[in-house]
Amino acid sequence: DYVGKVASYSIQILNADFSVFAGTWVQLNVEVKNNSKLVNKSVVFESSNESVATVDTSGKLTTVSNGGSIITAKISDYPNVFKNTLIRKKFPICY
Repeated sequence: DYVGKVASYSIQILNADFSVFAGTWVQLNVEVKNNSKLVNKSVVFESSNESVATVDTSGKLTTVSNGGSIITAKISDYPNVFKNTLIRKKFPICY
């Protein structure tokens, strides 16, 4: 990605600050940089608690039930470069 420079990757989940209702979904948007320059890298997503939330290979996070889960986005060929976000779910309020 950067000829003659040491790779210095970072990853950021751009829309990481949210709460969602159980049974809905959110598309996670990530930004990967090398030496502060945007690069195109494959990203892997993981959920720490799939009974609360799942996330597919494209970053579509689907809520399953009430609770919390840590969502991790990793650069696939640099798995030690990652970003976590805690999501909390809430049920809709019905009147």
